[in-house]
Amino acid sequence: MNTLWRFLTGLARALTLPPLRALGGLLAGMALPSARAAAGVSMIVAAVALAHDLGPAMATASNTSVHSTSGFSPTSVMRHWEQLAPQSHKATRAFASQRMPQVWSLIAGIFALPAFAAFTGFALIFGYLGRRRRKVEIFAN
Repeated sequence: MNTLWRFLTGLARALTLPPLRALGGLLAGMALPSARAAAGVSMIVAAVALAHDLGPAMATASNTSVHSTSGFSPTSVMRHWEQLAPQSHKATRAFASQRMPQVWSLIAGIFALPAFAAFTGFALIFGYLGRRRRKVEIFAN
Protein backbone atom coordinates (compact mmCIF):
# COMPACT_ATOMS: atom_id res chain seq x y z
CA MET A 1 0.00 0.00 0.00
CA ASN A 2 2.81 2.40 0.90
CA THR A 3 4.58 1.67 -2.38
CA LEU A 4 1.40 2.27 -4.35
CA TRP A 5 0.86 5.59 -2.53
CA ARG A 6 4.41 6.72 -3.31
CA PHE A 7 3.97 5.71 -6.94
CA LEU A 8 0.68 7.60 -7.27
CA THR A 9 1.97 10.74 -5.56
CA GLY A 10 5.12 10.66 -7.67
CA LEU A 11 3.03 10.21 -10.80
CA ALA A 12 0.76 13.10 -9.79
CA ARG A 13 3.77 15.34 -9.23
CA ALA A 14 5.28 14.34 -12.54
CA LEU A 15 2.04 15.00 -14.39
CA THR A 16 1.00 18.25 -12.75
CA LEU A 17 3.99 20.30 -11.70
CA PRO A 18 5.95 20.66 -14.95
CA PRO A 19 2.88 21.56 -17.02
CA LEU A 20 1.78 24.04 -14.37
CA ARG A 21 5.22 25.58 -14.24
CA ALA A 22 5.30 25.77 -18.01
CA LEU A 23 1.81 27.28 -18.05
CA GLY A 24 2.84 29.79 -15.39
CA GLY A 25 5.89 30.74 -17.44
CA LEU A 26 3.75 31.04 -20.55
CA LEU A 27 1.18 33.20 -18.75
CA ALA A 28 3.91 35.36 -17.26
CA GLY A 29 5.51 35.63 -20.68
CA MET A 30 2.19 36.83 -22.13
CA ALA A 31 0.91 38.85 -19.17
CA LEU A 32 3.86 41.19 -18.75
CA PRO A 33 3.94 42.41 -22.36
CA SER A 34 0.15 42.61 -22.34
CA ALA A 35 0.24 44.78 -19.21
CA ARG A 36 2.84 47.04 -20.85
CA ALA A 37 0.66 47.30 -23.96
CA ALA A 38 -2.40 48.08 -21.82
CA ALA A 39 -0.36 50.80 -20.08
CA GLY A 40 0.52 52.35 -23.42
CA VAL A 41 -3.05 52.25 -24.69
CA SER A 42 -4.33 53.70 -21.41
CA MET A 43 -1.83 56.54 -21.62
CA ILE A 44 -2.89 57.31 -25.20
CA VAL A 45 -6.56 57.33 -24.13
CA ALA A 46 -5.64 59.63 -21.22
CA ALA A 47 -3.88 62.04 -23.59
CA VAL A 48 -6.83 62.07 -25.99
CA ALA A 49 -9.27 62.63 -23.10
CA LEU A 50 -7.15 65.51 -21.80
CA ALA A 51 -7.02 67.05 -25.27
CA HIS A 52 -10.79 66.62 -25.55
CA ASP A 53 -11.28 68.45 -22.26
CA LEU A 54 -8.72 71.19 -22.94
CA GLY A 55 -9.86 71.95 -26.49
CA PRO A 56 -12.97 74.00 -25.70
CA ALA A 57 -11.26 75.74 -22.78
CA MET A 58 -8.30 76.77 -24.96
CA ALA A 59 -10.56 77.91 -27.79
CA THR A 60 -12.67 79.98 -25.42
CA ALA A 61 -9.61 81.46 -23.73
CA SER A 62 -8.07 82.51 -27.03
CA ASN A 63 -11.27 84.24 -28.20
CA THR A 64 -12.05 86.10 -24.99
CA SER A 65 -10.20 88.19 -22.48
CA VAL A 66 -7.76 86.82 -19.94
CA HIS A 67 -10.41 86.92 -17.21
CA SER A 68 -12.76 84.50 -18.90
CA THR A 69 -15.40 82.77 -16.77
CA SER A 70 -15.34 79.53 -18.76
CA GLY A 71 -12.50 77.30 -17.73
CA PHE A 72 -11.32 73.77 -17.77
CA SER A 73 -14.16 71.33 -17.18
CA PRO A 74 -13.05 67.69 -17.26
CA THR A 75 -15.45 65.04 -18.52
CA SER A 76 -15.88 61.92 -16.42
CA VAL A 77 -15.50 58.39 -17.73
CA MET A 78 -19.19 57.82 -16.99
CA ARG A 79 -20.17 60.82 -19.14
CA HIS A 80 -18.03 59.59 -22.03
CA TRP A 81 -19.61 56.14 -21.71
CA GLU A 82 -23.11 57.68 -21.70
CA GLN A 83 -22.30 59.67 -24.85
CA LEU A 84 -20.54 56.91 -26.78
CA ALA A 85 -22.73 53.91 -25.94
CA PRO A 86 -25.94 54.90 -24.14
CA GLN A 87 -27.65 51.51 -24.50
CA SER A 88 -24.63 49.69 -23.09
CA HIS A 89 -24.46 52.12 -20.20
CA LYS A 90 -28.15 51.71 -19.37
CA ALA A 91 -28.03 47.93 -19.61
CA THR A 92 -24.91 47.65 -17.48
CA ARG A 93 -26.25 50.07 -14.90
CA ALA A 94 -29.56 48.17 -14.67
CA PHE A 95 -27.89 44.77 -14.43
CA ALA A 96 -25.22 45.75 -11.93
CA SER A 97 -27.42 47.89 -9.70
CA GLN A 98 -29.95 45.05 -9.35
CA ARG A 99 -27.57 42.15 -8.88
CA MET A 100 -24.45 43.74 -7.40
CA PRO A 101 -25.22 47.16 -5.90
CA GLN A 102 -21.94 47.37 -3.94
CA VAL A 103 -19.89 46.60 -7.05
CA TRP A 104 -21.83 49.16 -9.08
CA SER A 105 -21.26 51.84 -6.44
CA LEU A 106 -17.51 51.09 -6.59
CA ILE A 107 -17.52 51.20 -10.40
CA ALA A 108 -19.58 54.39 -10.43
CA GLY A 109 -17.16 55.97 -7.98
CA ILE A 110 -14.17 55.16 -10.17
CA PHE A 111 -15.98 56.20 -13.34
CA ALA A 112 -16.95 59.53 -11.77
CA LEU A 113 -13.28 60.56 -12.00
CA PRO A 114 -12.18 62.69 -14.93
CA ALA A 115 -11.33 60.45 -17.88
CA PHE A 116 -7.75 61.65 -18.20
CA ALA A 117 -7.08 61.03 -14.49
CA ALA A 118 -8.71 57.59 -14.47
CA PHE A 119 -6.83 56.40 -17.54
CA THR A 120 -3.56 57.86 -16.25
CA GLY A 121 -4.14 55.84 -13.09
CA PHE A 122 -4.85 52.74 -15.16
CA ALA A 123 -1.66 53.36 -17.15
CA LEU A 124 0.41 53.68 -13.97
CA ILE A 125 -1.07 50.49 -12.52
CA PHE A 126 -0.60 48.49 -15.73
CA GLY A 127 2.88 49.93 -16.19
CA TYR A 128 3.86 48.88 -12.69
CA LEU A 129 2.42 45.39 -13.17
CA GLY A 130 4.15 44.98 -16.52
CA ARG A 131 7.53 46.34 -15.51
CA ARG A 132 10.63 44.36 -16.31
CA ARG A 133 11.91 42.68 -13.19
CA ARG A 134 15.56 42.54 -12.38
CA LYS A 135 16.91 39.05 -12.28
CA VAL A 136 18.49 38.41 -8.91
CA GLU A 137 21.09 35.72 -8.78
CA ILE A 138 22.02 34.42 -5.37
CA PHE A 139 25.10 32.31 -4.97
CA ALA A 140 25.55 30.28 -1.83
CA ASN A 141 29.05 29.03 -1.28
